[in-house]
Amino acid sequence: MLLKRLVVRFSVPHQIDPAQMGAWLRVVIDEPESGAPPKIEAVALGDGQLWLELVLQFSVILLQVLGAPVFEAVKVLSCDKEGFVDSRREENKWKAICVSPDSRLVPPRTFEGVLQTAFKLAHRCAAADPYSSTERELILRFIDTDFRHTFENSVSRGKSTIELVRVAHRLNIPYYPLPGAVFQVGMGSAGCRIDRSTTERDSALGRRWANSKMLTAQLLRQAGLPAPHHVAITSIEQAKKAAGYIGFPLVVKPSDLERGVGVTVDVQEARLEAAVNKAVRHSPTKIALIEQQVSGVCHRMFVLDDKLLYAVQRLPIGVYADGRSTITQLVNDECQAQYRKPPWKRSGVCPLDDLALHTLSKQGWTANSIPESGRFVPLRRIENTAWGGVDIDVTETIHPDNAEVAIDAAKLLGLQVAGVDIISPDITQPWHSNGAIISEVNYAPLLGGGEISRSYIPSFLNTLIKDGGRIPIHVHLGGDTALSAARGDWKQMVNSGLKAAMVTPQQTLLSDGRTKIMPSANMYARCRSLILSPNVDALVLVLQDDEFLYSGLPFDSVTIVQDSGGELLSHRDKCLLDIQQASRLRRLVKSWERVADAGVREV
Repeated sequence: MLLKRLVVRFSVPHQIDPAQMGAWLRVVIDEPESGAPPKIEAVALGDGQLWLELVLQFSVILLQVLGAPVFEAVKVLSCDKEGFVDSRREENKWKAICVSPDSRLVPPRTFEGVLQTAFKLAHRCAAADPYSSTERELILRFIDTDFRHTFENSVSRGKSTIELVRVAHRLNIPYYPLPGAVFQVGMGSAGCRIDRSTTERDSALGRRWANSKMLTAQLLRQAGLPAPHHVAITSIEQAKKAAGYIGFPLVVKPSDLERGVGVTVDVQEARLEAAVNKAVRHSPTKIALIEQQVSGVCHRMFVLDDKLLYAVQRLPIGVYADGRSTITQLVNDECQAQYRKPPWKRSGVCPLDDLALHTLSKQGWTANSIPESGRFVPLRRIENTAWGGVDIDVTETIHPDNAEVAIDAAKLLGLQVAGVDIISPDITQPWHSNGAIISEVNYAPLLGGGEISRSYIPSFLNTLIKDGGRIPIHVHLGGDTALSAARGDWKQMVNSGLKAAMVTPQQTLLSDGRTKIMPSANMYARCRSLILSPNVDALVLVLQDDEFLYSGLPFDSVTIVQDSGGELLSHRDKCLLDIQQASRLRRLVKSWERVADAGVREV
């Protein structure tokens, strides 16, 4: 499949400061771990090629802001001056041909709209000071409001998806977009299908249970695991009756939501009605849970394939004390630091409000208190999606019994991937010694939302993906001799126990010798169907003509290329290629050859 070519007509400003534009790229990216953007060389007066490449860098950044997994620069095939120079507007006209990103990653109309926005953004940045806080905020607000509001529904990807695919790209693991915002990461039997952080091995029953806190708690208790005691209610009268049975303080929450939405803790009798109204308002089923409150802090256990991948203590949004500044000063300094980030990357820290002051007073502090250095100062009672939070890695300090009970909960629900939340006053102590409970089990837990979580994505992929996500691909180039050699290669693979498939210009053979009948004779489509199959361990490909030059092939490299030296045909004209054409095709095929890496490379 050939990628779509896009004709781009644009104007180039006469005055371009490369250092200024590079600074703007760093402002918008704000991604220190990925390094600085490519160095921008001095832009010659009216240089359309360099201006276009600069704009295309902005377009890739904007696509990533939308959550599109596009990480490579957009390729420019040609760029030429067109028409006249408009001296009054101090710009000149250019025409270029670019290659659009894969339409399965970004719809063509969306990319065209993003590219238009990137041109507007680049022109605005060329006339703005990146070191002015006012102009920085205007540019970032333009991206966050005008741009994201316009295109936010154009690319539907979960937050975990782009982070997983980003790491797969960095580790050179092949990935393929599938319908419904799902990706297959890796080829054939070496791959895995992933939706956000879930896989095809996650149980549909487990998803149903996890979507209901009430059903999850009932199942956990029946299995002898520590679960909260709660009562489902739909009215204030029912809530009062349940509170009399359970006793204050209470936790009141929606029965069917995650990430702390609609949850109120430390509920006493005076706040019961407001807490119930809040929970019912947020609940899709209008059912709230009245729950006995246990002491402790929430800890997220990220379980993968019956093992603990990592564990974090989930603190509410807050600041760390330096031993010199008041809490007001600490919060204001953090607000200024967050203000320098793009709005879509800012934490939930905001100037002290009534809720923060109430939270501080519960701990014996005021806005003018100066806590000791290193002390964490929470500004909310709990962590949730709306306010944000702070994670602390406790993977190495968690008690083994707590890890085991989280794994048991994931197994019980039939989930290969699960986020098990345990409320414990001390996660280094076993759950059965301090009254800890499993508050909920999350289907599709967020992965890559913070620095700690992102650091475990290579291990996540290493667990799910075999052999670096690549299966052996042997290419035989030439005529009848190549076909005969390919058959021998294929039979040897099958005899060694591999489920190998062979693709020739005429047919597709599976490992049991059956011919795979497909509606399309296109070689790209036939190869793609095989690398998407979990029943294919290896692929033998016979190239006897130049068809792949027109259709493309769904892989970027192969393991072995064997050239039998036979004559090659033109797929379109059904005649022999001349010596020069055949030589060019052979050089191209040889350039794919690689030695397969063993396993996933850690970065």
